[in-house]
Amino acid sequence: MSHAGGRRRRTAYAVCALALAAGCGSAPAEPPTSPPAFPPTDAGERVTVTVVCDWVPFHPDLPTCSQWGLALLVRRGRHAVLVEAGADGNLLLHNLQALGADLAGIQAVVLTHLESGNWEGLPAILRERPGMTVVVPEEVTDRMCERLPLGRPPRNVIIARSPTEVVPGIITSGRFRAENGRFGQSLIIHTCLGPALIPGCGNPETVAMARRATRMTGERLCMILGGMAPVSGERQFERAREVAALKSLQPTSYLVLNTTCWNACLRAGAGAMVRFEPGAERPILANAELAPDAPTSRPATSRP
Repeated sequence: MSHAGGRRRRTAYAVCALALAAGCGSAPAEPPTSPPAFPPTDAGERVTVTVVCDWVPFHPDLPTCSQWGLALLVRRGRHAVLVEAGADGNLLLHNLQALGADLAGIQAVVLTHLESGNWEGLPAILRERPGMTVVVPEEVTDRMCERLPLGRPPRNVIIARSPTEVVPGIITSGRFRAENGRFGQSLIIHTCLGPALIPGCGNPETVAMARRATRMTGERLCMILGGMAPVSGERQFERAREVAALKSLQPTSYLVLNTTCWNACLRAGAGAMVRFEPGAERPILANAELAPDAPTSRPATSRP
């Protein structure tokens, strides 16, 4: 299917920025019963995905996490969404400032699943932006309510049980139940090169999410970008099967974060930027540009 034909036939899109290389308010906000329609592709619309936090280095001047944690900044036109919030709030704010990202310009934080390595930086964001929308795949736990300034019941939280538009052209996949009984979700991003998927930080349902994104969009993914933890022993065989299943979907590019394996894939880390440029054959991986007044000292480690 050509990109043009796929775009004409596209009626919905699950937005996920994944690159492989390598209750809510006073009343819970409910997602729509059917996937939101995607706008027609704008050849001039620029999309970038920047790795704000990761424990793997990429840009030589951007500090990395000292532990597990991932945060991605997705910009589409004039809209911006933060995917995951890392494990260290001070580092998250430091790197956002270094990258010239204004918190006032970020519309929402999307958590793909509620594990410590991807939400513990959220309190720092909410202290700076108390009204920030947070999109999650399941109810916020009591433990999270105790550590996050969300109130009881939690405010400004959307439980995205089904595909939900976060901002124009960026939509959640709808949630998946993992083997441990918890829920996860991914993001699908509408780009000029086709759909891009972000499964998030170590999401256990990456293959299922990629298959769903392909069905929802009716197109081949132009990129899968996300974090997968290093594995050893027997789990290496499981990972090999997972990689084979993803490759069968024939995405244009893979970008892997949080891992030291997969020689066949592109690798990235903190400070990497993926650009989706009109006229390019595939997404472009490069160092992100730091702000002229980027802080030079590493922030102190914080815990929420």
